[in-house]
Amino acid sequence: MDFVMVRHLEERSMTFTAYETSKVEIESLLFKESASAEFVFLVKSGTLLTVKEQSGRLVPTGTHKKGDFLGVSGGINRKVYDESCFTIEDVEVVPIPITEISKIIDSNELWLKKIVNTTIDRLDSAINILAEHKIFDTTKSSDFVFTDEVEAKFRKLINE
Repeated sequence: MDFVMVRHLEERSMTFTAYETSKVEIESLLFKESASAEFVFLVKSGTLLTVKEQSGRLVPTGTHKKGDFLGVSGGINRKVYDESCFTIEDVEVVPIPITEISKIIDSNELWLKKIVNTTIDRLDSAINILAEHKIFDTTKSSDFVFTDEVEAKFRKLINE
């Protein structure tokens, strides 16, 4: 099953095939805050940055590397992404359709769904607090610096 997502950097469409590794170039928008969530992404390689819109600024909420899942908190609970995600290196991701994850959760015991939803709600609160107070853990970001120039590039991608 193929799903299409627009790659905003060069106005080309990028096709993701569920469960197949996709390569995404540096400085690309993987998903946009408030956009309809089609996938949760498993990071296979590279580094990505998540940001949240706060008072007209893009505030970094985390860097993500191999083994991390992206798009989980907003995607599963509300079917929209609760932050934007950019590649800060060339990356490989495995797209997992939101509908598949929801089916897996729904087929299990009620307690499993409640635990997952509680965890997601706590993560949402933490992300909002980090963005509101402009807190970003630079110790995990390696050499990447979120400058005004980088913010302007990423804002341009969001607005295209």
